[in-house]
This record gives sequence, C-alpha cells and structure tokens, in this order.
Amino acid sequence: MNWSKAIEDWKQVITNPHEAAVFSALDNPEWDWRTFEGIERDTRLSPDEIRRILGKYAVLIRSTQSTKYGTLYQLKNRTTQTTDPLIDRALDFISMGKRRKTA
Repeated sequence: MNWSKAIEDWKQVITNPHEAAVFSALDNPEWDWRTFEGIERDTRLSPDEIRRILGKYAVLIRSTQSTKYGTLYQLKNRTTQTTDPLIDRALDFISMGKRRKTA
C-alpha cells in the first residue's frame, strides 16, 4: 500500500466499507479528535472490528491520551492540535518549547 498517498487522501486508498466508515468517523469535521466510543457510535461496528481497523492502519492514525476522555484518535493528515493541558505540556517538553510560534 502507498502509505504517503493514503495519508494525503484516505478516500483514494480505503475501499472496504467498514474501514471507510472508521476513516469517515475520524475525518468528521465536527470533531478534532475522536474517542473510541464516538467512532463506535458513528460506525455501529463492533469494538473488536474498530480495534482491528485502527491497528491495521496505525500508520495513518495518531492517538493520544486525554485526562478527561481517555484515548483519542485523529487522522495524521489533520492538523488540529490538542487542547488537553497535560498533552500540551508533554508536547512542549518533548519539543523543548519549539512547537509554538512566537510573535
């Protein structure tokens, strides 16, 4: 599979209806990040099927931990940053403060 092409536009690569449903839930513009429960609600797929798809395409999906919502998922081609303070602090530490633009 051409992963770089898939990262740019999953609709050109993901053709299985169940897999496309998960990607569509992740690509929903109403949400920056998706909870597992949100993906499950939108797709109506079994938790095992969702886990299988998330694992199969892990190279296309980022995940992070939220203190409020647990594990969150996002397509790697989305650019929205998290607003969870714990994650913000961790990302700042990892990037040595270079991830934020200065005026």
